[in-house]
Amino acid sequence: AIQAGWWSPANTCTIGSPRKPGTPGACVPVPAVDLPIYSRWMSESVHELVEKRGFTNIKILVVFTEPLDYDSGTFPKGTTRRGYYASAVRALHEQLKADGRRSLVQLQGPKSHLLPSDLVFAEQELGDVLDIHSGHTYGLKTYMDWATAYSGAIKAVKSSGKPFIVDE
Repeated sequence: AIQAGWWSPANTCTIGSPRKPGTPGACVPVPAVDLPIYSRWMSESVHELVEKRGFTNIKILVVFTEPLDYDSGTFPKGTTRRGYYASAVRALHEQLKADGRRSLVQLQGPKSHLLPSDLVFAEQELGDVLDIHSGHTYGLKTYMDWATAYSGAIKAVKSSGKPFIVDE
């Protein structure tokens, strides 16, 4: 698997994006500019690694780490954490399709620790795009707590017929 960006929205910013005043290096993404650049970068990464270099072990793009759990960067005005994540995943999907590479990799997400609510969101908003649902949780005290958490996660996506994996 390839981690297709670590932080959302920070990893979708490009050098041309406006900088956030008082925060050196931090930018505010411009979706119409930055999401196509991010998507082309990931598609070209698949091209280079899978098609040109022949890596057969790259089959999944994990789209960000905990993109729905906290803010790692500044979201563009008029967007929400969930909305921007959905836009980024959808842009990546569309770019891979346009480049004829979508069949080379599966998209995995939301890689969130807010189970099962983020899984429900991901299936409702990105069910036509995500191939694998994933999530995790921390700090549970008993085996029963863990069983309950993951039973709820599996139940949340079961009707999709897609796999759910524990990603951390």
